[in-house]
Amino acid sequence: MSVDSSEYMPNITPNSTPNCLNTRGFKMAFLNIVSLPKHVDELRISDITFPHFDLLALSETRLDSAISNDIIKIRGYDIVRNDRSRKGGGVCIYLRSTINLKI
Repeated sequence: MSVDSSEYMPNITPNSTPNCLNTRGFKMAFLNIVSLPKHVDELRISDITFPHFDLLALSETRLDSAISNDIIKIRGYDIVRNDRSRKGGGVCIYLRSTINLKI
């Protein structure tokens, strides 16, 4: 059974960039990812996510000290993260490397 996605998303066609991402200025997004290590490869290959956003904030990353930044890195972005010590939780920000950040 085939579903016509144009019925639900009339302004988005396959392999196209949404108009909101073609605008000038600082672009950021938020995503509740529920386990970053499990989904990092999907982020790396996503045409919609990178390289269109300057900042991508993620919640429910489920990262801890056993997972290094090398495992979750995405080329061209710096990582800022705050892990949780209990099951679940945690946040992570991917910030374009060309943007200066002072913590």
